[in-house]
Amino acid sequence: MRKQESGFTIVELVVSLLVLGVLLAFAIPTYQGVIASNALRTSTADLITALNLAKMQSVSLRQQVTVVPVTAGDWGDGWTITFPAGSREKNQTFLPAGDVVVSQTQGASGPVFRPDGYTTNTPATFQLCNPKAGDIGRQITVSVVGRISNEDVNCNP
Repeated sequence: MRKQESGFTIVELVVSLLVLGVLLAFAIPTYQGVIASNALRTSTADLITALNLAKMQSVSLRQQVTVVPVTAGDWGDGWTITFPAGSREKNQTFLPAGDVVVSQTQGASGPVFRPDGYTTNTPATFQLCNPKAGDIGRQITVSVVGRISNEDVNCNP
């Protein structure tokens, strides 16, 4: 009786590695696009959260609460919710995820929410884009009455 050997031949191994290589060649670029889109979505959610939190806390504390860039005029380095001196709340800083570019396209400075939830300055508009995620980004608008909205925007007009 002959003992039957089991296992892979070298040809089977090469063919399976070739198929795996082709699948990975298609999957990796798609996966990178998904990661970039998620970074854009996360940064948008973080900015909306910061704006909503500042608005709610201004009403709750009955004092002005401000959302400002971490670096003067450069929202790409992140943003900070600034609470009034003497408040129990601590300032909170948020950073954009991945390669997301955040810019303020309308308004002179970050929104300052009054105790009634309205803003003290003109409407503020922010644009968030990620070059790796394609041409579609997000635009966040804070109206004078404190309404926060967001919509799709073309990052490469």
